[in-house]
Amino acid sequence: MPKKLQALCSFVLVVCGVSLVSIAAIAVLGAGDGRKKIGFRLDNSDAPSAAFTPDGKNIVIGGYRKISLLSVPSGKPVDRFPADPPDIAGIGGRSHALVAVSPDGKYVASGGGAFIPVRLWDFRTGRLVRSYDTNHTCIRALAFSPDGKTLAAGTAYRLHAPHDHFVGPDLEYEAVYEIWLWDLSRPDSKAARILGHKSPVSAIAFLPHGRHIVALSDAGIMHLWDVATRRELRRAGSLEPAEGARTSESGSRFRSTDSRARRLVGNSFNDQWSLRVSVDGNHIVCGRSVWDAKTLELEYFADGLHVLKDFENWQRIYLKEPYVSGRKESVILDWFAYGYRGALTPDNTRLVVAGPFGLHLRFGKHLLTPAGEKLLEMKTPNGQQLLTGNASLLSVFDVKAGGLLMSDRVFSNGASVFALDVSPDGHYALAAGSGETAGPGGSPVRPDACQVYLYNLARGVSK
Repeated sequence: MPKKLQALCSFVLVVCGVSLVSIAAIAVLGAGDGRKKIGFRLDNSDAPSAAFTPDGKNIVIGGYRKISLLSVPSGKPVDRFPADPPDIAGIGGRSHALVAVSPDGKYVASGGGAFIPVRLWDFRTGRLVRSYDTNHTCIRALAFSPDGKTLAAGTAYRLHAPHDHFVGPDLEYEAVYEIWLWDLSRPDSKAARILGHKSPVSAIAFLPHGRHIVALSDAGIMHLWDVATRRELRRAGSLEPAEGARTSESGSRFRSTDSRARRLVGNSFNDQWSLRVSVDGNHIVCGRSVWDAKTLELEYFADGLHVLKDFENWQRIYLKEPYVSGRKESVILDWFAYGYRGALTPDNTRLVVAGPFGLHLRFGKHLLTPAGEKLLEMKTPNGQQLLTGNASLLSVFDVKAGGLLMSDRVFSNGASVFALDVSPDGHYALAAGSGETAGPGGSPVRPDACQVYLYNLARGVSK
């Protein structure tokens, strides 16, 4: 290894001034100037969300009590956003579990648990611009409109309890399955609401023309909404909830002792659905599956080794007993979307996918052909079933050829990838998540040390 590269691998970057989060360079793979992968460690953060800024020069990272900022050209942290005081925390303890960057790069929005407002920050100065009271409602998704004039939020539940009570039999949860829209040009305006979901709204994204917004719910249903009329245009997925899905009517109330309330609140920020819209606005990427943005019809999906366009053929190859075709969309959303992060490069030629460490969906051995067992080789603790997860792999697929271009294990200990993004120029991909694991299935426990890895997509990573 060249001496310059050895020096680069060994240096430690410390945030200037008093800061809650420190970032250190932890790994560089490759040689000379042809670096393929570089990683950073963030103490006291778990990065449920992370994204490139529109110019591709920075990475904004959400976490516990602070928004972190990492400069891509220099590889150095930028201490810009203030940390919340220790007594500020939402349920789950994350003040900034969600972050979104406005298309013009002027603002960063953040949100967290039930007691955390949605906040708008000046990206250049780190100053708080505005705070939106959510009335103790937990926010699960944030997105800016293409013109930057509207901020959208996906909601999950409202907590009816004193401010200082986070647990106990007196807590009451109200299901709030909505999309909220704030007009940023009118600071005092109330949020407009899009209604019609049957479970928490876990992912949202605007189409480039700004007239439509696509949303995913925990029940595995994809909705396409008209922003102006707030009417549903199309839907993908079954109205019949998948087994274990958190479905109920919006407005329903549950006591904290109710199992339905525990399922509602227990859904982590880290295992949400992932939703991206291609730069040209023609495709919606949901985990490992890609859909037509106008019709919400499936275009193709990645099974871990290939890109396929024929779901029935996939079942023929990997499953002994095909699932009911009438629920095809729901099965695809469950199998090839939940828990995975995916994005298309700007030219739509490559699909970048990052997988978690183990998924909730299991295949019984009696359903799998030998080819399926080889593909889904991770076993559950009892050894009787196979998981669709594959130890936090980041994979890049050639969309036209349908083959796997590169694959790399993001974390050596198999921790989950919580956030994935592709830079605006398509040259880099980021994968972020927990760097420590504990508990069954490698599930992370707090306080975790987060790791953020940058991949050079031009050079790739050897298989």
